Amino acid sequence: MTAANFESIISCAILLVHYVWLHLETDLNGDIDIAVCFRQTSDHFHGLKDCIIVAHDVFTHTKWAKLLLYSPRINLERYLIVSQPMSDKLESIFLHCVSCGIGAGSAGNASENNLSAIRRLVIVLNVICISSPDIESSGLLPDIYRYLFTWPTSGRISTKGFILQVCEGNPASLKILLYYYAAILRVYTDKIWWMRDGATKMFNKLRSKLEGHCSQCIDIPLALLAVPEQ
Repeated sequence: MTAANFESIISCAILLVHYVWLHLETDLNGDIDIAVCFRQTSDHFHGLKDCIIVAHDVFTHTKWAKLLLYSPRINLERYLIVSQPMSDKLESIFLHCVSCGIGAGSAGNASENNLSAIRRLVIVLNVICISSPDIESSGLLPDIYRYLFTWPTSGRISTKGFILQVCEGNPASLKILLYYYAAILRVYTDKIWWMRDGATKMFNKLRSKLEGHCSQCIDIPLALLAVPEQ
């Protein structure tokens, strides 16, 4: 395989991810499967990662290599170090969902899958909250977009387990997804136009499903991630 051929494969895989986001709304008509819709945004990335591992030497010679090896997490974590006390307080708010159980006391809420998912997500949630309302002035929007776009695939093994828990209707898993889609809507601009409709549909479905559940899990986090009034 040549570098040019691999570049074409990578381009197609990324375009497919964009396509999935654009058509999530179709899958959300009627009695939807939330887990399937979420999984679709990660499947192509997982396949691409497999290809990169198998053909790593060829990958390093592609034009995509530098871009795909870049980690937005580095800049986001550096930003949080400066705001450590506030970051710690926000983290305790978002992590409450794994210990709460929305009154059900579900042992699966604090599973390794959920803990891995929320700990990865809370990095970008904290940055969004701390840099609000003028997130753009932080200079971190490109990193925030990149992190949110790739979050569904950032924990390969734990993501599979997380999706299974979503399938089972695990309350903590559903709330983590709710925070994820709320974050996308909070930072939305035309630069991530393909994510808006899918994120809106998923957010509304999850918000409705979790109606009446623990306000500390739902109302407070969503208030922190709410789009400022114009």
